[in-house]
Amino acid sequence: MTVEFLTSSPLITLNNGYKMPAIGLGCWMGSYGEGERCEQMVRTALKVGYRHFDTAAGYQNEEHTGRALHSPLFTDETIVRIAEKYGVSTGQVLLSWGVQRGTSVVPKSEKEERQRSNLKLLKFDSEDLEAIDAIHRQPGKNKNVAFRLGYVDGKPGIFGWTYEQLGWEYAYE
Repeated sequence: MTVEFLTSSPLITLNNGYKMPAIGLGCWMGSYGEGERCEQMVRTALKVGYRHFDTAAGYQNEEHTGRALHSPLFTDETIVRIAEKYGVSTGQVLLSWGVQRGTSVVPKSEKEERQRSNLKLLKFDSEDLEAIDAIHRQPGKNKNVAFRLGYVDGKPGIFGWTYEQLGWEYAYE
């Protein structure tokens, strides 16, 4: 007998037409908090292919869950190289990139020093901007954890935007 396995979680269509991965990962750790365990679990899940995460404020591990979901960009070699080139943090690179593309960015920080650095935006040359824009095209780098939330003009999109409008080239299935 030959057993066939799917290569990824199939998408299911919700009653409102939006699609989401059929298999998700629950972030409840069995007791409140458990942030470090949850963060490691989410990092591992991203690595193996999960793109659907169940979270709730009541789990009290949102900070660690969010850290794991955002960490792939902060450690990307392109982002790190550009940060080193300009002598700034990887966070400043990502915030500057978002603003330079014409999107609003809303970082969260309680630390005054980080709040100040978040306001110091860079003006990238076209080479650096194109390098950041191209990250998602690298094998294994398209980490769209928001999943497809619907269709815009007949194309999959997120929150009413097509991938192109978000600045991403995407091969539609």
